[in-house]
Amino acid sequence: MKPVFLVLGGTQNSLPVIRKAQELGLRVLVIDPDKNAIAARRANYFEVEDPNCLECVEKIARKYNVVGSMTRNELYVATVCFLNEVLNLPKQGEDIGDSVRDKYVMKQAFKRDGITMPDPFYKIENKGELETVRAKLKKDLLDSPFIVKPSDQRGSIGITKIEKLRGFDKAVAKALKRANNQRVIVEKFIDGEQLGAQGFSIDGELVKCFISRKTSSPTFVSLGHSFPIDLSPEVIWDIEEECAKALRSLGIINGPSTIDINLDKQGKPHIIEIGARAGGTVLPETILAHTGIDLIKASVALASGRKVEFPMPKNVPVAAHKLCFPKSGKIKNIRNYRKLIQHYKPADFKLNINRNMNVIANREYGYVIITGNTGIAEKKCSEFILELRNLIELY
Repeated sequence: MKPVFLVLGGTQNSLPVIRKAQELGLRVLVIDPDKNAIAARRANYFEVEDPNCLECVEKIARKYNVVGSMTRNELYVATVCFLNEVLNLPKQGEDIGDSVRDKYVMKQAFKRDGITMPDPFYKIENKGELETVRAKLKKDLLDSPFIVKPSDQRGSIGITKIEKLRGFDKAVAKALKRANNQRVIVEKFIDGEQLGAQGFSIDGELVKCFISRKTSSPTFVSLGHSFPIDLSPEVIWDIEEECAKALRSLGIINGPSTIDINLDKQGKPHIIEIGARAGGTVLPETILAHTGIDLIKASVALASGRKVEFPMPKNVPVAAHKLCFPKSGKIKNIRNYRKLIQHYKPADFKLNINRNMNVIANREYGYVIITGNTGIAEKKCSEFILELRNLIELY
């Protein structure tokens, strides 16, 4: 019998993991709370359960005798860390569950180990801390805007940038609404360029660090990436070193990592946060088009105890942009987009919607990847997605 590999979460972005695992000769078990999850039709085995129920997931994993596990969902990373440790499976690190789940714990580790990061930063989880932070911001906001966000959510969820104190209470309420642990972080906003890095570590060494320029919305929703980055070798080296230090600080020694970075006006990289998982926003697909390196396949191989070997990388200029909708709704009609494909000639394109399907604001429902001069490719990607959205009618 083929070994069984566990994937936590059964949404669209789990499908590449399932496919690569099956290509590697593994049977795939998916755990998701939704019995109608799209991955239920693709996996070899499917169990309906809350992936954040540690005891439940452990029981199911033992039942199938899994050889490894991974997730692409930020909310389930801590469960994967727990499971890999308790079952003695290939793991990302020792006792890293809290630091990868709670961004305040993460930032405390960064501060302890001298990682360049947004500073000051504060925690709010009761009324006393709320009033203390409010008092500090009266002075802090004179020098810089601040970011208010949940401490245990992914990406842009629940985030607000505030420049004046009058927006503070509303921002905290918004973050608390999305914080599963009812803890909010308030941190200095680093004015500069938003970058991303997709790292890959083996036995404590950061063996791959793909640095990209991020395209984001005004509300911090990540929309796409482009490679290669146009920075001096010295700045690129500084970014790689800071990423490696930050991963060591958290104890992440194996597997993929998604690293958010702000490059300040002086060219100094600040580590915002790290996810111990393969990135979303079309990042692995874009890296594959850019370098020929398949990070999803490498992640599955390492997580299932196999040796990882990377091909000689290419260096193809590329940009990618995801399809998302600014508002939730229901797909009424999708007009023909054949001429759009013929005009832009994308290197890769996916559209994961159909008529009468409900869509949620800012979720990913497809993507486009275009090769060529990075600046031109970025512009073409944005234009492609805008024109594509104009062909899609919502109720």
